[in-house]
Amino acid sequence: MKLFIANSTRSRFVLNVRVPEIQKIMRLEIPSGHQCSFPIDMNQGQLDDVLKQLERYGARKRESVHGKLQDFTGLVYSLDKPISADEIKAGNEQQLDAAQDRSVKQATRSALAAELSFRDPKAKSKRSAKSVGVEVLKKESARSDEVPMMSLEISENGSQSARLPM
Repeated sequence: MKLFIANSTRSRFVLNVRVPEIQKIMRLEIPSGHQCSFPIDMNQGQLDDVLKQLERYGARKRESVHGKLQDFTGLVYSLDKPISADEIKAGNEQQLDAAQDRSVKQATRSALAAELSFRDPKAKSKRSAKSVGVEVLKKESARSDEVPMMSLEISENGSQSARLPM
């Protein structure tokens, strides 16, 4: 079976894969927006093992790039059929959405951590802050039709046990 792997990120992707029954590690360099075919034909056992490695690091089947993907790294794979340019573009949009989601989660965690330090009764320095806020200013998105924005504020009346789902 032939395996095609596409890079839908905006940077070069270096992929190192170990194929069973082959002594060396296979190294593929995939430029941004391109795809390559795996350099060897594999039997079903080898293919299953390589697909497990790809999926462990966030690669997705080409059929799934049109839906909402969590923790998408930008790698798309297909069996026996090359990946179309539209699917690579859809993968890029999904990867940008996943990166935006990760940055919002991290900003929220940072605000919660700063807010908890203000409430710490054992803190040596007393701070006079009434609230902690994080604001992501308007910035042009990679897609021109969207302008992402996030605002979060934690007031002093908030819960001390505020937690984010991991």
